[in-house]
Amino acid sequence: MDINKKVKSYEENMINDIKRLVSIKSVEEEPKEGMPFGEGPAKALNEALKIAEELGFKTKNLDNYCGYAEVGEGEELIGILGHVDVVPEGDGWDNDPYTPVIKDGVIYARGANDDKGPVIASLYAVKVLMDMGTKLNKRIRVIFGANEETGFRCMEHYKEVEEDLTMGFSPDAAFPVIFGEKGICQINIKGKYEDDKKIKIIELKGGEAANVVIPKMIVTLENDSDIDIETKFMEYIKEHKLTGEVLEKKDNKITLRLNAVSAHASTPWEGKNAGSYLMEFLGSVMKDNTLVNNYNDLIGKDYLGENSGLKMEDEYGPLTFNTGVMEAKDGELKLTIDIRYPLTEDFEKVFNILKKSFSETGYEFEVIEHKAPLYVEPDSPLVKTLQSAYEEVTGDSKNKPYTLGGGTYARAFDNVVAFGALLLDDDENAHQSNETFKVSTLLTATEVYVNALEKLLKL
Repeated sequence: MDINKKVKSYEENMINDIKRLVSIKSVEEEPKEGMPFGEGPAKALNEALKIAEELGFKTKNLDNYCGYAEVGEGEELIGILGHVDVVPEGDGWDNDPYTPVIKDGVIYARGANDDKGPVIASLYAVKVLMDMGTKLNKRIRVIFGANEETGFRCMEHYKEVEEDLTMGFSPDAAFPVIFGEKGICQINIKGKYEDDKKIKIIELKGGEAANVVIPKMIVTLENDSDIDIETKFMEYIKEHKLTGEVLEKKDNKITLRLNAVSAHASTPWEGKNAGSYLMEFLGSVMKDNTLVNNYNDLIGKDYLGENSGLKMEDEYGPLTFNTGVMEAKDGELKLTIDIRYPLTEDFEKVFNILKKSFSETGYEFEVIEHKAPLYVEPDSPLVKTLQSAYEEVTGDSKNKPYTLGGGTYARAFDNVVAFGALLLDDDENAHQSNETFKVSTLLTATEVYVNALEKLLKL
């Protein structure tokens, strides 16, 4: 059977099924009875299971934490780990983020590439194997998580109630094979601050998730100085090629909105953090606000953690630092930060350096999530097999297995790595507005996965 031709025959079906998933707003919400992550993620999970059933899989819902679709037989279990939850949509979309648009061979929607499109590619790769009559001497299980973006509690539940995997991959990154992932920690920083004598912060707020570069900030100031804040603000955003506006101006109060550029926290250099730019602007018009001064001194616009004493890297890449949520009101501060630290570094070392740098501020620190680094030997049978499958389909033998700063389900299991689904020339715009997934990438990734699974069945 011509695999390329068979995959191509499913193009319309795959696109329609991606549309079914991305049309569901599956951002984590308040839990409901039987829905640990809220209604949206549960709805998306059940839709994914329904699609799998329609394709001939046996399915199981694990208490709306996650679920899976399975085929094959035998003791060994190949896992394909994707997720159906998404980060908040944010601003700046050209179309409604949950009404998928296809233009010039590109799917636009929240979750299109992270991770609903790749989930469908994985399902259909197994479907093609079934159509080919491939002997499924191992079980293949496509696992759908519903809490990847905000905690991996779905995988914790899976491991409590289900069997472990023999091997597998997560289609939640890019090709070729990713054998290492940086350590990830997300930390709440809380504390008090003293206001400026002439210009006071009434309220400041921005960001919705630690793993997203803040796309916009809103601040309300009380101005008893002779500084023309509006003029200064407009000059600042023009100088830094940002956008913004005065939302309200009344008596001595002014509300400003600063718009910057969102990005994934693993690649903060691809965005511009609205929180950091706003702090820099405020520092130019007020001198005695301890929140502003502490932020600019200890964080600033740097995304490598240098101001906090955290600049470090190994052969696999540098530490990255992102402020994802920022709130201030009535002299109380809350920041949520995301740190991706090198594979060879230790979390306690990173955390202790951070606390020491902030020691004079009096701020309190709370680790809300920590994931240790992932490392699978590059010459392991799993990595070598997946790499060969990629090279055979794409003809690309130049690009070799590598590491990244993102965090995938691979780190929740042994002998699992991230593998696709984006190609090297694709835009990595997960967590950004106008998120995309090329139809051509969908087809290529599906074919790579067919080839990879054929090879894994023979290991």
